[in-house]
Amino acid sequence: MKIDVTQDVLLRNPSEAPQLAHQGKETQAFRVYTTDYDKNDKIQKRVHEHYIAQHTFQTVEFVKSMHEKWLKFDHAEMEILPCLRILNSFVDESDPDVDVPNIVHAYQTAERIRE
Repeated sequence: MKIDVTQDVLLRNPSEAPQLAHQGKETQAFRVYTTDYDKNDKIQKRVHEHYIAQHTFQTVEFVKSMHEKWLKFDHAEMEILPCLRILNSFVDESDPDVDVPNIVHAYQTAERIRE
């Protein structure tokens, strides 16, 4: 695959344009890490259950087993753009506030590092 880098492309940074749904929302309402959350809110429930599972199963033995499994780097070999496209299908259950593709976050991170 070849990419034409001779043409300028304007990328909009969604983090610099707040969503209308969040306007007027109190800061404390964005993340609720206690058990006192709205049980009817599917997103808060998902985030709460994610952290409960994470804190329950994140043991030294588990981390060592994941290191053994993943730090061999023998699962796939690919260039960065196909990898970023695959990451777009990944859903970070701990992040309820973001609904832009992961590739956008990758570019945001790269730009901040470059700065």
